[in-house]
Amino acid sequence: MASHLTGYDYVVVTGTAVAVRSAPSTHAPLLGRANHDVLELADADEAEWWQVKWRGTTGYVRRDLARSPVDYRITLRIPRQGDWSIQYFVGGD
Repeated sequence: MASHLTGYDYVVVTGTAVAVRSAPSTHAPLLGRANHDVLELADADEAEWWQVKWRGTTGYVRRDLARSPVDYRITLRIPRQGDWSIQYFVGGD
């Protein structure tokens, strides 16, 4: 990953064997599969898909299978016994 990238420039694939497609459609040809990879964004205009750079070409990953570091973030406090509590919750940057 290039050192000039910010949290707005990439997404993290949140699973294994996540399909990277040649177009934003579940019926588009499969370019490959990503496993918890960090992928650089090529564009972010598709509502349901991330457009990413994939092995020298452009690919698409479903948005529900990859997350931006500038997404919602939460930290929980979970004591050994008792109820958990939210330490902080951040939405966006």
